[in-house]
Amino acid sequence: LDLALIQAIRERHQASITIVGDDDQAIFEWRGATPEYILEPAKYFEVPFVDYQLGINYRSPSNIVDLSQKLIRKNRNRKGKKVRAVDGAELATIEIQQIIDINDQLRYVTDIVRSTLPGTIAVIGRKRSQLIPYEIHFASGGAPFKTAADLDVFNSTAFADLIDLVEIWDRSVQRQRASKSIDDALKICELIRRLPFGNKDKQNMRDHMSGVSPLSIADAVESINRYNSEKLKGKSHMHLHSVASQFITAKSLADAIRAIASSFDGLKFNYEKAEDDVFFADPPLEQVADIVAAKDMNVDDFISRIEEVQRQNREFIGFEEDSDLVNGGSERPLHLTTATRSKGKEFDTVILLGTVEGIWPIKQAIDSVDPMKIEADRRLFYVAFTRARRRVVALINSEKAAASRFLAEAGLRPRSSRKSTRGA
Repeated sequence: LDLALIQAIRERHQASITIVGDDDQAIFEWRGATPEYILEPAKYFEVPFVDYQLGINYRSPSNIVDLSQKLIRKNRNRKGKKVRAVDGAELATIEIQQIIDINDQLRYVTDIVRSTLPGTIAVIGRKRSQLIPYEIHFASGGAPFKTAADLDVFNSTAFADLIDLVEIWDRSVQRQRASKSIDDALKICELIRRLPFGNKDKQNMRDHMSGVSPLSIADAVESINRYNSEKLKGKSHMHLHSVASQFITAKSLADAIRAIASSFDGLKFNYEKAEDDVFFADPPLEQVADIVAAKDMNVDDFISRIEEVQRQNREFIGFEEDSDLVNGGSERPLHLTTATRSKGKEFDTVILLGTVEGIWPIKQAIDSVDPMKIEADRRLFYVAFTRARRRVVALINSEKAAASRFLAEAGLRPRSSRKSTRGA
């Protein structure tokens, strides 16, 4: 639609056209923004174009520029360029760290944040779900951070349901009126299912539980095993009883969150509807549980963390809406963002999360028969890698997945676990 509008304006006014862009940074193909408009503009406007290249990179030092150019030259569908760093810039520090445990990762990133201040740091994920553990961690006062409004998954229905569930778990054995116990048990059952109960099934379940007058959530859940009304659509009452019982009898909040992660299909972590979107459902609740266990959080601690993240995100929505506060918002040193959101920005230090096969590049690109899918992901990695002015840290967070091919293509190879390597 954008192209059609520009074509119509040019034709109506017989206007000349200047296109400014970098085909190597065309990272929004999943929503139709193909680099072909830059690579072959004459094909779309039916007039000749003259190509001018801006070859000096004023952001990144020479080793980041050289390594990133080595990487992006693996793409075939691009224009060749001669890019160099501005003269006199110091070399950047480039590290690859293999750290498997999420709490070790958080401690490592926190150390980087503390040692980098007052400079700017970006923690960049391929998927927005990768940022969730970092938001929970830094919400405790480890460092004030900024994240884009559309990355605010903490105000989603899924997190509201998660909070409801942990509060239900916390009071599961407390005495309460029967109607409240039934409502809580039905909430558990509906979130175990992928889709809510139909009206008839829900009423049948309610009638059955009402017959035993449960005075606690545990009593209501236990009664599900004796359900004797019409067969439920979808998951059986035996399955609902088994999963709900495992959840409410969890010995710790961390175990309760792990039960949710493994068996509750109803939490809607589908961040976008399009199947080919780069954002997709993959909530890192197992990692969240590990953080909860390591910090020995109770329910109040956990909810307070989430509320603090929500508060900080609301604060920065205010910054973005109030022009007088924009500069103040941008000065916050720690930015938690995705690769697509990082485009056009620059930071002193960039920390790339999950630099393994299956994330960089994404599994859908690896499995595709279309080689352009890998090229699109390579451009995305190129954009994230080149946001840095002084330091790049690539985190490998898996023992099972291989290091990202993009690291090797740039000339970077991890030596061993928890070791670093400096770019040439």
